[in-house]
Amino acid sequence: MSMFSGAAGLGRALRGGIAAIVFLMLFSFSIPARAQDNAAAGDLGDAPDSTNHDAGNDMHAYPGTGFANYPTVSDPNLPGPQGPRHLDPAGRSWLGGAVSDEADADLMPDDDIGPNISAFSQTANRDGADDSLGDEGIWFARCGKTSFSYTVSGAAALEPHEDYVNIWLDYNGDGDWADTLHCRDSALVVREVREWAVRNQPVTVAAGVNAVSTPQFRTIVPELGATWMRMTITATTLPAAAQDGRGPAAGHSFGETEDHLLTTAPPASADKTAQQASDGTTFWPDVAYYRTY
Repeated sequence: MSMFSGAAGLGRALRGGIAAIVFLMLFSFSIPARAQDNAAAGDLGDAPDSTNHDAGNDMHAYPGTGFANYPTVSDPNLPGPQGPRHLDPAGRSWLGGAVSDEADADLMPDDDIGPNISAFSQTANRDGADDSLGDEGIWFARCGKTSFSYTVSGAAALEPHEDYVNIWLDYNGDGDWADTLHCRDSALVVREVREWAVRNQPVTVAAGVNAVSTPQFRTIVPELGATWMRMTITATTLPAAAQDGRGPAAGHSFGETEDHLLTTAPPASADKTAQQASDGTTFWPDVAYYRTY
């Protein structure tokens, strides 16, 4: 038997169908496509990204500075490089002790209270599981070398295995990690400093939390009093195309990305005084600063 009979029944059916269509249209337009297609579908970073789902809203790298071009949002429908997406972050190895999932860096659902970044409110650094760095901070030397400690975790079901950690630092504060810079060390020798600071460090990961230290790498102390740092752990080495911190279009099978805004109190004015070299050029003295996050 039909559920509707006669003109009145037909009218009710038509009205109900139209109402359902309107509801579905409103629902689909109110939620971004990637949020509808994915639950919390993997781990992403939380550095500001001007290529985002809030069309027309650029994000600033630092207050009062230029736009942020850190590849963080991962959506092939958007222009620009893809941010690193880790499809199964807790399936093998991850940074620190915890990891959270999100549909995308700027979309819900998210295991945290809100999305990692928001162009609308100009907020970033909101991933609640960026926990790989200890409390001792990081020393940055002017054209010298440094190293720091961090932790990684391995899944309980796996034997010890080797993964790879990569680290980028925005030394010159221009809103990306793509630069190769030069500086003079304390002996006035010109040194090359790349913002891709640590490249494919092999790390042996056992089940549970593991303490690790970076290899020595050369640094430049940022003058902004803050710098964005990205750390990524993956099951495979990263290619040269990852120079600016981007991820592959298909994402990483495992691992995690953590973005940290490192800050410090301004150094004493005497430490900021440029020295004059014998050839007339200036250089910064070899001084170290304590960075907090």
